[in-house]
Amino acid sequence: MSAGESWTLDELKKLIGDVIRPGRFFVSRDLQLTWEAPTEEEIPWELFRGQLLPARFTRETRRFLAWNIYKWENETRSDEPLLSVKLDQERGEIHVVRGILAYVWEPYDTGGNIIESREVTRWTRELVGTLCWQDYSSANDLCRELVELVHQSVIGTSRLPLNSVESPLPVFQLGKLAFLPQRAHCAEPAGDWRDLMELGIRNSAGAFEAFLHSLEGKDLKKVIWKVANLARRGEESPLLLLNQCYQLLNNISLTPYTSFTDNMLSLLRVLVDRGELPLSLYLGFLCSWINLICRHLTAYDLITFHHRGANYPDALVLDVTLNEVLLFAERSPEHFQRDGPSEQELDRRQRRRALLQGCLLRRFYEGLPVPDAPTSPGENARVLPAPYARV
Repeated sequence: MSAGESWTLDELKKLIGDVIRPGRFFVSRDLQLTWEAPTEEEIPWELFRGQLLPARFTRETRRFLAWNIYKWENETRSDEPLLSVKLDQERGEIHVVRGILAYVWEPYDTGGNIIESREVTRWTRELVGTLCWQDYSSANDLCRELVELVHQSVIGTSRLPLNSVESPLPVFQLGKLAFLPQRAHCAEPAGDWRDLMELGIRNSAGAFEAFLHSLEGKDLKKVIWKVANLARRGEESPLLLLNQCYQLLNNISLTPYTSFTDNMLSLLRVLVDRGELPLSLYLGFLCSWINLICRHLTAYDLITFHHRGANYPDALVLDVTLNEVLLFAERSPEHFQRDGPSEQELDRRQRRRALLQGCLLRRFYEGLPVPDAPTSPGENARVLPAPYARV
């Protein structure tokens, strides 16, 4: 098929159904989702500067063939689909939309011709992206772009989440949902951390991030034991795991602040203690993370940008990572000292530099008033479950 040729409805339905199929998702056991068959719907639809207007602000409607995934809680279905792919046959477009339970403001009549506003919780729709299928010459190209949009609807469109659509879905950050394109031939969603671990260690940083988010305290020892045994038998190398951690450095979004960082460091630390991961590589990873956080907090400091709290999680990660480096510096000072093999002096110098920068920045921010909890403007507009308090 060449660009510009028409697609048949059956071809589009097959392609979209394959992308949104349950087998491409990880769904935790305490999250209840339902995949609905493609349905015709007519809903309010109007864009303003690339964003969907709330239904109460528009009288325009559009007709779609929609693939909807709904969330259920307390036997009640969400007012909006958690994820939705909408096919507009008339305009030749495919839209990827997601639903967020958020705090919004609405007007109400208090009587006497007085209109006031109040804050309420309501499901809101966010347009993640739009594809025009006539721009694609093959099903593989269109499928690849649609997979990427669905993936962004779960993890957010940016990892510096200054507004809601750039932030990940709360259920992703809490380790309850992940999109796994690699499971293209599976019929049922993955429901166990073991599935995420196998995908994440081998070839998917996204699956590995979801794996770390999904871990709970009772699972951590099982995970460490399993990964260590795989490494001992040579089936999986801890270096692959460390490589996935490196890929996450530039990609993770740390709000709401969960046990993600502690889970990752606990896993790597035990591998070091058991001799499966060289300490020099682990220290290199920690120092790389400190350097990255220092650059970030220098560009977006906690004073100029602090009123929104968007960089508060970086300060927490800096504190945790710096304490980890100091722990190993006391146990193995030879990895930081000046005297030693000349061929390793460059590595030791980089570690000392990271340690110095981290300590200076940590001291600079010590005593600075901070919000009650880590947040960002995008996250602070969402309704999150306990114990995540709204700032």
